[in-house]
Amino acid sequence: MRFDTQLAGLEDAPAHARRLEAIGVDGAFTFEGPHDVFTPLILAAGASSTLELTTNVAIAFPRNPVQLAHQAWDLQLLSRGRFTLGLGSQIRAQVEKRYGASFDRPVARMRELVGALRAIFASWETGERLDFRGEFTSHTLMPPMFNPGPHPHGLPPIALGGLGPQMVSLAAEVADGLLVMPFNTAAHFRARTLPAVSEGLARAGRDRSDLTVSGEVIVCCGRDEAELETARLAGRWLLSFYASTPAYRPVLEVEGWEDLQPELNALTKAGRWDEMPGRIDDTMLSTLAAVGSPTEVAADIVARFGGLADRVGFYTPYLVADDTLGELVDALRHADRPGAHDVRSDDEGMTMSEPTSVTYDEFSLFHENAEEAGLPFDRPPVVRREAREVGPGRRLSALVWGEGPPELVLLHGGGQNAHTWDTVALALGLPLLAVDLPGHGHSDWPTDSAWLDPASMADDVAVVIAELAPHARAVVGMSLGGATAIALATRHPDLVPRLLLVDITPGVTGDKTSDIAAFLSGPETFATFDEILDRTIQFNPTRSVSSLRRGVLHNSVQLPDGTWTWRHQLGRPAMEPGLHIERADNLMQWDALERIGVPVLLVRGSRSPVVDDADEAEFRRRRPTDTVIVVEDAGHSIQGDQPLELARIIGEFAGPG
Repeated sequence: MRFDTQLAGLEDAPAHARRLEAIGVDGAFTFEGPHDVFTPLILAAGASSTLELTTNVAIAFPRNPVQLAHQAWDLQLLSRGRFTLGLGSQIRAQVEKRYGASFDRPVARMRELVGALRAIFASWETGERLDFRGEFTSHTLMPPMFNPGPHPHGLPPIALGGLGPQMVSLAAEVADGLLVMPFNTAAHFRARTLPAVSEGLARAGRDRSDLTVSGEVIVCCGRDEAELETARLAGRWLLSFYASTPAYRPVLEVEGWEDLQPELNALTKAGRWDEMPGRIDDTMLSTLAAVGSPTEVAADIVARFGGLADRVGFYTPYLVADDTLGELVDALRHADRPGAHDVRSDDEGMTMSEPTSVTYDEFSLFHENAEEAGLPFDRPPVVRREAREVGPGRRLSALVWGEGPPELVLLHGGGQNAHTWDTVALALGLPLLAVDLPGHGHSDWPTDSAWLDPASMADDVAVVIAELAPHARAVVGMSLGGATAIALATRHPDLVPRLLLVDITPGVTGDKTSDIAAFLSGPETFATFDEILDRTIQFNPTRSVSSLRRGVLHNSVQLPDGTWTWRHQLGRPAMEPGLHIERADNLMQWDALERIGVPVLLVRGSRSPVVDDADEAEFRRRRPTDTVIVVEDAGHSIQGDQPLELARIIGEFAGPG
């Protein structure tokens, strides 16, 4: 990673730029405050030679695209190619009341602004006629006397500041960089920001290497207790101000602190500003900011962003001593990412581990699925991540395979995620939708319940299917996903023209699923990646280590302290460990299955304890015209044990498109 920090002052900007360069900081940024955001960078450009310079951010909507283009072009000249134009939307009150500008439809406005800048840059660079016509702005005239000509240092990159999923996704789709808002937490970054990045990249058909992700964090750093106390107080002031803003409440919601926002907002309206910092306790401070000595802060920053961001911008809301900053930069250069290991198998099949950075890109592993299954792999499949709001502040995420309307809907089992279907999806080669069930993968937990109930999950899933796959030919549900699919077929029958159940019936009991329960009820956190993988191998002895490693990468995240946890643990109510589903024998009723008025196919694994002969007999009694297929050499997770056979069965059952 490369490391950036703020450029201080106006008259002092040249001297500060030289000091930052000498300390070893890679870049410096300015933000909208008491001074213009561009002017300090103009002064710093001539005083430095390697320091990269960024507006972080210039408030976009009050500015004209041609004006912005000239400022960016000239700063790129003055800095000899070291400038990035960072743009942000700010919030409605600031834009409308402070700037007197319009704020409606900010995502659409920002998309158009980036398009206008690209058109203006292209006109200058190539001499082509300027002809940009948009909803909010149009630019159709660029006489030669106003054209600076081709840029000797290349076009200035455009980065967008983002916090909410729509703006983050837009940045990944159309910009050169993403500036992650510093009011953030590690959990929010992983649960909300990264999925939105993947969604935007997929929508544009871009690779992760096409986007520079700059993670930002508020830093409270000191070499002694006096410095630390100053830093903590300044951090509490800034965080309490941010936390009072309704637009930033989603960050607090991820941590379970959403009630803090209206409380702080009320204090601002009452003018009781001095009381606000006291509402930020030590836990909140250390979660929302990186706090401690230079070594401790460096470890925190690397744990938050290591392997996930290309740059890190640390913002100190106080005057930090140069010596302290120098120690922090040095510590960052030498910091190892705690617990990060790349796990592989040697020739003897034993698990080995090498200390290295775990760089996780959810769309980069499909070639492994194909190779392991013996499938041809000429090019990466077209897959994107989409998310839809299913309740206030709550979103469900899904993988959309292919370019046409999805023909199938796939629902995974408890403790899994949409990637459990990757090999099946590759084998099918059809447009399809694989949903992350509520509380799994990248989908949010229900905020009003401690439990994952198939009926309520079916209502959430129905929202996503209705928008993304309303004409799917069949719904496939495995285990908990099958229970959800049965509820979906009874509550939303128009969305389920055919139903395929993978190793699940209403006859499931706690005894039959005891191994699954034992696995899911294990430790909530693991010291290293090795430990979380080793536990997975222990409970799945017939699966290859490579496939299990892939599954763990998709289904786990590293926490700020360097430990690892399952994705389905994030955001869940803090009660008892495990997946928080009701007892298996209460998941669904035979009567509901019997009433379903469309064809139902039951597929069971020959080695699975979850569906036995008695369950099959009861299924046949209840649905005498439907079929049961037993897949040999398969356990409960047929999609993992025999994915090609399951894909064949699904394709035949769904019928021709």
